[in-house]
Amino acid sequence: MARLFFTFFIVACFQSFGQPQAIFNADFATREIIIDTLFDTQDPGGIKAPIVFDKTISAIATKAKEKDDNGLAEHLRLEQFRYKLKKDKKQVPYKEYEDLLASFHSKDKQYLDIAATQSFADYLYQERNQYGIALGLYLDAYYAYDKLTEQEFPLKNRYLYTLGLVYYQFDDYKNAIYYFKKAYPSSGIIKDEQTGTINALALSYLEIAAYDTALHYFEQLYNYAQKAQSKNWILISRLNIGQTYLKHKNYHAAKKEMEFCRQYAIANNQKFGMSEAAVELSKIALTQHDYANAALYASEPLTLWRNMFGASWHYKRLEARQAYEVLSKLALMKSDYKTAYLYKDTFLMMQDSFDKQFNAVQLANAEKKSLIDKYNEEKNELKYKQKREVLVRNGLLVFILLGAIIAVMYVNNQKLKQKQLLSEKQKAEDKLTDFTNVLHQKSQLIDEFSKQLEQYKTRDEDAENDEVLFKLQQSTILTDEEWDNFRNLFEQVHKGFLHRLRLKIPDLTPAETRFMVLSKLKLAPKDMANILGVGPSAIRKYRYRLRNKLNLPEDGSIDEVVDMI
Repeated sequence: MARLFFTFFIVACFQSFGQPQAIFNADFATREIIIDTLFDTQDPGGIKAPIVFDKTISAIATKAKEKDDNGLAEHLRLEQFRYKLKKDKKQVPYKEYEDLLASFHSKDKQYLDIAATQSFADYLYQERNQYGIALGLYLDAYYAYDKLTEQEFPLKNRYLYTLGLVYYQFDDYKNAIYYFKKAYPSSGIIKDEQTGTINALALSYLEIAAYDTALHYFEQLYNYAQKAQSKNWILISRLNIGQTYLKHKNYHAAKKEMEFCRQYAIANNQKFGMSEAAVELSKIALTQHDYANAALYASEPLTLWRNMFGASWHYKRLEARQAYEVLSKLALMKSDYKTAYLYKDTFLMMQDSFDKQFNAVQLANAEKKSLIDKYNEEKNELKYKQKREVLVRNGLLVFILLGAIIAVMYVNNQKLKQKQLLSEKQKAEDKLTDFTNVLHQKSQLIDEFSKQLEQYKTRDEDAENDEVLFKLQQSTILTDEEWDNFRNLFEQVHKGFLHRLRLKIPDLTPAETRFMVLSKLKLAPKDMANILGVGPSAIRKYRYRLRNKLNLPEDGSIDEVVDMI
């Protein structure tokens, strides 16, 4: 009722007195804080009455239109989308998500895109169990907001915490730690909204048995909780410190922590703390052969939850099942087999219920992991392709840079010889052009002779066939001598090309080397075949073999490789 009254009050203020001026023509960060305060769509509760939500949105949108504040209008559309994700769960609104992104055109488009993507990822992960797609969207958002400061994008640490939790739930503690640490306050000053991040970071270190590091962060959390007088976080942090000592088998320190937690929980009526501390103290006492205290501590949570929930409490507080195990062992030591059996039977019943829940979670996590592995494979493959493209591009840039440096040095040191070199180069180019033309003419001549041969075959004129065959044989081009002449001319124009070609692709055959040289001259495949004295299929084989040697992708071009050499 209080929230409803406050909302109607806000609507009335917006309609009668005008909105707070801070929201209009403000930056994204300012607007997000105000809008989040008004609508709470990112919290578990949020506004539940659609009519209230619509009236509030409409009131602000009308004023935004009057003030020509396109950024605020787009931000309100984002908030409507967030609200829809919480209220309407009949079908996945992929198209609405795409349409929303397409509608952003203001200067804050980048921030709005990130917020919309994160909200849609939350919906897919939490409501639809589409873990692979959700993780992809979470990472898309991350790559966009990672380069922004918290001042520019106040949601940054919240989003990093969410991404860390996703990896934590998949038991990928390495990645969880990476994102939790990025969400950790760089100033070292902890705020209330960062307590969950620090606790999750410490738990991640605890899972990988980095006990000292886990203790460091748990103690940081405890120190903050003391200053903030947060009873829940004081108890949680000390319970986790005790658990850390237990895992490290430091029973003396663990017992001290759990005794503190038990007394603190009793003093503040924190029943979950009483139960957990008592169970752990019973297990420690049993380990140290203190059977009287083991029985005392083990009985506490059973009485506590039976009084609170009645006979069905076993299904509501499964974590207390370990108390029955302790009691069963104690009864067995006294040879009280009947009591030991009853306690063991209750423990097994609770354990069975726990196992069912655990197996369901494990199955869900296995499905998640399978999707994540598939996503990571696709991502790694994409990264490999991108890395290869970057290497090729960088190699080209380095080649261009080196060429530029050499050119500058050459110009500075060889100015007197420049005209002579240019003249010689021009002559060489002319000769190479003439030589290429001759090759082209010979190629045409071969075509003409081939046609004549076909005609002569039909006429069955053997004598004339012999004459044409002789001419064709005499027209064989790119002999060793011709190749030497051609190579000398080619090297004058494209200096060092053959040397670089051998360095980059040392296992080329002579025929493949000639093919690469002709490719440098941009000759057509037909002309290449005639010049090399082979059929068109041989040219295709050259290309196929070279693509395999160079490990080129399907869309890769040999001509591009030649141009880079």
